[in-house]
Amino acid sequence: MTNAKSDSSFPQAVRSLLADRARAVGLSLDDRQLDRFALFADCLRDGNTRVNLTAITDVEGMVLKHFLDSMAVWPALSRELEDLKDGDRLAVLDVGTGAGLPGLALAILDPDIQLTLMDGTLRKVDFLTAACRTLGMTEVAVVHGRAEELGRQPTFRERFPVVVARGLAPLPTLLEYLVPLTGVGGLCLAYKGPNLSVELQAARPALQALRVDVERVIPVHVPGLDAIRRVAVFRKTRTTGARYPRGQGQPRRRPLQA
Repeated sequence: MTNAKSDSSFPQAVRSLLADRARAVGLSLDDRQLDRFALFADCLRDGNTRVNLTAITDVEGMVLKHFLDSMAVWPALSRELEDLKDGDRLAVLDVGTGAGLPGLALAILDPDIQLTLMDGTLRKVDFLTAACRTLGMTEVAVVHGRAEELGRQPTFRERFPVVVARGLAPLPTLLEYLVPLTGVGGLCLAYKGPNLSVELQAARPALQALRVDVERVIPVHVPGLDAIRRVAVFRKTRTTGARYPRGQGQPRRRPLQA
């Protein structure tokens, strides 16, 4: 994936700003990681000319609102994540990944991640496949499909110890997407904003029906980013009932209620 019209200074500006801001949130990025993030940012700007990937295309926005916002929670989860590894590998599924976030940012940060990206829009899947090839991350699996459909297939159902989603849907709907894909004992990570407490209250029936518990809520602070960000961490305690996820768009149109 290349773009002859791309601003050649853009990747270097991303690299420089990210190196500085990453240290401020306690992340240590080596030269290879910084190079990959710079190249990923260029891929996003290039791909955005053909596919609606992101409204954020400036250097500071890419670094703060995309990359650091995706990664800042990871160190706080180190103990739980270590327990979920299979050998030295950690299987992570990013549902409704869109532009590849937070999944690709996490995989660049953490070399132990065995990443699967899932999205229902074929043009985004095509972008992600090309971007992974450009980044030299050909071990990343890119899957075309909807969570409420793939969550019923044995290949995906309860196969992933960690399932993540960023800005995809309100929690009652989102949990029905994520939980059936998560292995028993595994974690669902929902990247959320200032209304998380309201969403958690609304999600109580879904938590009970889907057999998942709120483990904790982690505040995410990125210096220079004023938005209130939190990651809700859910622990799957028992196998998901066979009726979930419901198909034909029901999780979105008819969220689980008391």
